This record gives sequence, C-alpha cells and structure tokens, in this order.
Amino acid sequence: MQAQKTLLDTLTGTVRRYLQHSGKVRSRKLRGGTSPDDKSIDAQAQTIARQLVREALENGFPAEEVSFQTCSVDEGSIAQVARIRLGLRFIFKMQSDRKLVNEAQVIQTISRDLRLPSTFRDRFPCIYALKHDASPYAYLMEEFAPEDGYKSLAKELFESNLVSEALEKQGAFLLQAVLDAMLEGYQSSIVRRKHISIMGEDYVGRIRERLRAAAKLDRVFKSDHVSINGKKIRPWEEYLSLFQAKRDKMESLVPPFTTVVLGDPNPENILIRYDNRQNGSVKINVKFIDLKEWGDGDYMFDLAKLAHYINTTAPAKSISGKDVEWRLSDSGLVVNYTLPRQPWLHTLTHIVQERGRTMARRFRDNPRHDVRFQLAMAANLLGLPVNRWAKSRRDEAIILYAEGLLWLDQFSRNLPKI
Repeated sequence: MQAQKTLLDTLTGTVRRYLQHSGKVRSRKLRGGTSPDDKSIDAQAQTIARQLVREALENGFPAEEVSFQTCSVDEGSIAQVARIRLGLRFIFKMQSDRKLVNEAQVIQTISRDLRLPSTFRDRFPCIYALKHDASPYAYLMEEFAPEDGYKSLAKELFESNLVSEALEKQGAFLLQAVLDAMLEGYQSSIVRRKHISIMGEDYVGRIRERLRAAAKLDRVFKSDHVSINGKKIRPWEEYLSLFQAKRDKMESLVPPFTTVVLGDPNPENILIRYDNRQNGSVKINVKFIDLKEWGDGDYMFDLAKLAHYINTTAPAKSISGKDVEWRLSDSGLVVNYTLPRQPWLHTLTHIVQERGRTMARRFRDNPRHDVRFQLAMAANLLGLPVNRWAKSRRDEAIILYAEGLLWLDQFSRNLPKI
C-alpha cells in the first residue's frame, strides 16, 4: 500500500506542476487572463492521478513487488515527463495535444495484434494507464532504462570511442539486429487490400506542407533556384508541379500492400541492450519507443527514416568537422558545405538500402521500390528544416534542406524512366 500511495503522491505532484505551468502559458497568451486557483488545480491533479493509478493496477502494475527509490522530473512547455523509480521503471507523459493519446494507442494496438509474433510485440513498452477522455492527456508507460542496460542506438553509434574500423564492424552488427527486428513486424503484418498514396501526407504532401511552412518562416527557404556545392537545383515548387502533372506515374510507385510501421525509427528511438547467452554469445535486445500515431503504412518510409539519420542527420548534428556557408543572391540561394561522412557511415547506409531491397523482393513489392526510397529520403529530410531553423540550429537546417533537395532532384530525374 505504501508503494501505491507513493506513486499516487508522485503523479499528483507531477500533474499539478503541469497544470500550473500550462495555466500560466494560457494566461500569457490571453494577455491578462487568470490561471485556475490552487484548489482547483489540486482537485484536478488528484482526480487525474487517481484515474491513472487505478488503471495501472488493473493492467498489472506489480504493487506488491515495488519499493520507492527516487523520482526526477523534467518539465517542458509542451509535455510534462517524469521518470518514476518504483522497482520497475516508468515514464509518465502529459500534454494537451491528442497526438499523445494516438501514440499510446498505437503501442497498445501493436501489443494486442496477434498477427504479430510475441517477440515483436515485446519490443514495445507496456502502457499501464492512459487518460484519453479530455485534455490534458496522459499515460503511464514502462521505461527501458539505462540502469537496466539499455542505451539508444544513436549513443552507441555517435558517442562511441571506437576507431572507425571497429565502429563500422560494431555498427553493422547492431544495425543488422535492428533490421531483423523491424523485418519481424513488417513480414507478419502485410495487408494487400490497403495502399498508401504517394501524393498524400507521407510523401509529396509532407514535402509541400513542410517546405511552405519553412518559406513562411524565412525567405532562405522560398521556392527559388538553389546552387548546392555547384549543382543547380530548380525551385522546389517546380518539382511539386511536375509531380502533380505526372500524378498517375507517381501513384504507380505505391507498394501493393501496407505493413505495421514505426513512423519514426531513427536511432534515438531505438534502444539496444547486450544480453549474454549461456553459450557465451551476445544477443542484441532491441526495443522501440516514441512511435508515430500512423499504425500502418509504407515500410520503405521507415527504412528511409533510419537511413537519413545515419547518412545525413547525425553528421549534420553530432559529428564534428562539418562546414557550411550560404548566401542569398540575385539568382537564388547559394549553399556550400562539407559533411564529415566517414566510410563507416556509407557502409551502414548501404546496409539499410540493401536490406530494403531484400525485403522488397521477399514482399513482392513494386519493382520501382528503389525510386520510392529516393522520394522517402527527400520527404524525411525536407520535413526537418522548419524545426531546426526555429530552434536557431541554422547550419543544420541549411544542410538538411540542401540534402533533401538533392534527393528530390535525383528522384525527379528518375521519374521519366518509370
């Protein structure tokens, strides 16, 4: 009972801080509005916390096994996140956007989908409690913690002290284990009655929306001619117009099925742990977190998400040695840059692409899956500059923009061959 009370008190305090913070934000936006009083906040916090604890206990929270250790809280303007140490480790998330509910429900759907092998379903955290009735939305979720041996694939690859040759070997070993885990889900969830749309929100729609948002943010992203390390790229609205004019040809690229998808399997959202076997070998335990709310879609888009992080996003963000300069001229944007792409990065990118081709053959995918992969790389990369620019990570934003345009141009050049 003491553990239950501790969990209830901890959650109540966390929810209270979120409500106080979000109330202050709303008041500032309303310019003179008043925040809810403390008694009202306390009552709402207690109600929400009781609801979550009750549901967690109903869903198997092992109250008799836990003991209180520590609690730390991170507070942000968008979501409240608490890590709660109660024997087993949990993540608590709360925010006003219903996307939080959708993400949790996708994890629940995967965990209950009997088409999927149990080994794949076990790769996702258990959602012990979910508040989905009204804002603020919240859930209580199992944590795969560093204390239990888990670390992100991103840390393992891009914060390693290994020399390049050893890192290439180790990275290939880890990446193959991750791709094996993803394949497990894809091949068990193929539905040939459903198709995606290339012109829809994942591909062309995503490019259009994100680039227009970027152009509103700063004129450096306006649709104009761009010179990238001397290569001439057309205004991006011209590519979008071309795709619209060739709509039938574009839609001929769709895979003849959908599968379960993770939505954002970048290496920061992939956790790994080294598990020793009795025979002395090592098994890589792979876990997935922070899914998009899509549920199903194109597995090739997932693979592109993984590939662009390794090939471009991580070198632009985490690896020292990048150099970039840009300027607006009368003839458009001029960008010159170098990325510290060491040979092992090319090897790992190649591994993802080759596994994609192997999967495509196994799944009897569209024969032009390689071309679709190029568009997926463009859509992923061109979705990133808005966020980076808004956070004043401008060199990174420019590099991602340029790389995305290069993939977009490559795809457009292959379009007449289809």
